[in-house]
Amino acid sequence: MIWYDAEFIEGVKFYNKPGAKKHLRVYGSVFFPLQEPVRAAKGDRVELQLKATLVDDDYVWNWNTHITDGKGREKARFEQSTFYSQRIPLAELKKNDLAYVPEINSEGAIDKFIIASMNGTETIQEMAKTVITKFPDAFKDVRDAAARVSRLAKKYSK
Repeated sequence: MIWYDAEFIEGVKFYNKPGAKKHLRVYGSVFFPLQEPVRAAKGDRVELQLKATLVDDDYVWNWNTHITDGKGREKARFEQSTFYSQRIPLAELKKNDLAYVPEINSEGAIDKFIIASMNGTETIQEMAKTVITKFPDAFKDVRDAAARVSRLAKKYSK
């Protein structure tokens, strides 16, 4: 289990250790198991290389572990990754194929409509009212629609 503790100045700290109070936690904890159990003895050395690679909106974690005994003899070596545990549906994999012919889904149609409405003549609120009228089942209320419009405006407007 890996977590992070930081104290910047006396009394100003944050951490995410197991059991920490929610208001002090900033990031989640992560568990990096070994592929198989290794009996540890006094004098053994454990070296860990940890790497996080941002892929889209999530991280792929890699952890390489090398365990030696007190005389430097190798007891175990593991190269592991969260990538190996991901289940990627075949339909998602096919979307990476250069021969795949994409067709816009309902979420894409909403975003396309909102982006096309960004013509410099309407406010976020006006656009939200229009989008909720066009896609009434997609939003709880005008505030919900305005949040979507605002998110896209942050990304695609000048």
